[in-house]
Amino acid sequence: MGPEVLRAEIAAQSMSLLKLVEVATFLNGRECKYLEERDEARKELPSLQRRLAESEASCEVFREERKTLSANLKEAEDRLKTVSEERDSAVQKVDEQKGLIGELEGKLERLQVTGVVEDREKELDPQGEYASSSRADLIAKIQELESNMVAAATFSFNNAVAQLRILNPGLNEEGLDEEKEVRDGAIVTPPDDEV
Repeated sequence: MGPEVLRAEIAAQSMSLLKLVEVATFLNGRECKYLEERDEARKELPSLQRRLAESEASCEVFREERKTLSANLKEAEDRLKTVSEERDSAVQKVDEQKGLIGELEGKLERLQVTGVVEDREKELDPQGEYASSSRADLIAKIQELESNMVAAATFSFNNAVAQLRILNPGLNEEGLDEEKEVRDGAIVTPPDDEV
């Protein structure tokens, strides 16, 4: 190997070395750019992590609020359904009551004193003396007649006893009572179902 060959070899090797240095410099410059970007990203990382944590916390709060609102909505829907059913039931009852009121008003109109007396009423009250009487008047009249009947029965009993005393001066009056009756030759109190 002569000096010329050696020089050529050194020149070739130097050229390769320069190209290698140039490539290394280029790549190193690129790497520096990537390293700068990495460092900037690392600087932003805590801020981004904090924002992410805040967003997750907010998201969790919103999830809880959504659950609460969903539960409240479900409860409100249930209450609305119950109230609607109660309202429908009440409306139905009102309609039924209106029908009943109409029916009763119709009956009342038919029963009101209009001067028309039923056949049975004509039979019992031929002169129409009680046709214009109110229910209260009729009840009072029944009670008066009942009281008069009891008074008449008591008077008749006492009158019969007085007559027997006159006709039979030594009459045994023991056990004699207007509320008792004679059965099988004895004076007895009638059973409760006959009183």
